Amino acid sequence: MAAPHVEFYSTNVPTAGTRVQIANTPRKVLKLWVKPHYANSAECFIGDSSVSSTVNAWTMMVPNTARDGSYQFDFTEAPPEQSTFYVDVVTNGEKVDTVFLLQ
Repeated sequence: MAAPHVEFYSTNVPTAGTRVQIANTPRKVLKLWVKPHYANSAECFIGDSSVSSTVNAWTMMVPNTARDGSYQFDFTEAPPEQSTFYVDVVTNGEKVDTVFLLQ
């Protein structure tokens, strides 16, 4: 087994309603941190290949001064593949930053 390591991504979704895969690798995800960009104007969504604003999504609010807008997910009990994760947005061209702790 490979030593755990960290990978960072900034994913741009050019067209709202069209999910974008964050990374296409089979490495197992132990933990995932997600943060929408401060410049985003609306909610973002993370999920599997069927993610959208209405199904199979964790909804992420836009960060502001009252909340940092970061989310953490712990998958150590049953790590999914990194290629499982996609993002979608409400407004064209918005971005989501992610940090993966990989097995």
